[in-house]
Amino acid sequence: MRQHAPVIAGGLAVLALGAALLAARADENPAKADVLKMAAAVEKGDDAKKAGVDAMKLDLNEAMGLLKLRNKEGLGLGPKAGAYPANQDGIEAKIIALAKLNVSDLKKAEAELKKQADDLTKAAYITAAVAAVSEAHTPAKKVGDKDPKDWVKFTDEMKKSSMDLAAAVKKGDPTEVKKVAGKLNSSCNNCHGIFRD
Repeated sequence: MRQHAPVIAGGLAVLALGAALLAARADENPAKADVLKMAAAVEKGDDAKKAGVDAMKLDLNEAMGLLKLRNKEGLGLGPKAGAYPANQDGIEAKIIALAKLNVSDLKKAEAELKKQADDLTKAAYITAAVAAVSEAHTPAKKVGDKDPKDWVKFTDEMKKSSMDLAAAVKKGDPTEVKKVAGKLNSSCNNCHGIFRD
């Protein structure tokens, strides 16, 4: 058994290093600071453009990557890992989960929303900021079935649904949260269905 102890200790050290590297990746994302500045402007009721960030200079994939699960280089929900199940500790994953929210037990859904309200509203503002980055990257011309008009439509839906989600969470209305999260998820899926390569 003693012979295996160094191997086990070494394996645990490698796992800890891997977890630390994954956690650091979201912090290393060049778009993170600027997207968070934009989200703070949105939260104050300003347009994301008032944050003083040139959204066109941000890489759209890096900005979108912030919506991934925390363990997949995204921002996650809340200030630290562990507050949410790993499969929901990401903005996109949580939006999908909210679109499937069980509203048959209204009291339980209301309690869950109340407990998560701060993290969910911040996530909605971050999503609105990512929509502003997407808007800045609207294609100049149509290529095949990729029409800039569709890009603008989906981006506008993403931005509006993000703001509607923040409002619904603040009201604590699970039925409205579910409806708006479904719209937000659809706008993302529709856009990705056409434009993601």
